[in-house]
Amino acid sequence: MKRVLLAAALAASCVWAVGAQAVTTNGFPDNGLHPNVGAIMVPARSGVGYAEVCSGTLVSPTIFLTASHCTAFLEADPRPDYVTFDETDIEPFPSGLIGATAVTNPAYRGGFKDDVSVMVLSTPAPATITPAQLPPTVGYLNTLGLNQKTRLTVVGYGTSEKIIVKGENGPQFPFEGDRGYGIGGFNALTQEALKMSQNAAHGDSGACYGDSGGPTFLGAAPNDGDVVLAVTSTGDVPCYSTNVSARTDTPSARTFLSEFGL
Repeated sequence: MKRVLLAAALAASCVWAVGAQAVTTNGFPDNGLHPNVGAIMVPARSGVGYAEVCSGTLVSPTIFLTASHCTAFLEADPRPDYVTFDETDIEPFPSGLIGATAVTNPAYRGGFKDDVSVMVLSTPAPATITPAQLPPTVGYLNTLGLNQKTRLTVVGYGTSEKIIVKGENGPQFPFEGDRGYGIGGFNALTQEALKMSQNAAHGDSGACYGDSGGPTFLGAAPNDGDVVLAVTSTGDVPCYSTNVSARTDTPSARTFLSEFGL
């Protein structure tokens, strides 16, 4: 899912904003495990079908949680925005498109600080989709006792890690257009971010371009929880080793989300 923002994302400290694959980097097909995770779509620049921009999570019937760098891009782009919960082959013709409006956290100034925003759906998501939960309190992640044995699950529609294809110009980030998940190990918790390993040499998997805005859950799927601890924000350029997600339990995130009854 190397898409419209891939070149821009690489240039801007590898903020993960456009691209995708059948599964996340070294990850697994979702196979219905996370039906409340969807993809943000815009009409393709080719004029045929739609292109994936970012991932995200339904957290109420009409509120779709994603990353601020995704919504900021969408607000600056004249094309209409949509959300789909279609699980496979979302490009070029996803099913069940729902019109959506990007709303960026006014505190966002770039990077992974305050990188938590929403899409407001024009109509409620299907009643068959149960929204995920948000942390109940500010500082909730500090109470979880996260350590080097903790496993975390990220979900999205993003590309796989960089590969070099003989005869092609530059690196390739294969994209399938399917929802997938990756399981990685806890690295660090800062005031703004949750960091995890996605190093395949350590048995980990994670996120890449197009997974931006997708959720991080506590535990290893299929035994992960339904509380969105953070949203995918950035990582290393080739998507080999590190995933950095913006915490959803910061004072800024909770203040912004409370405006939507969350």
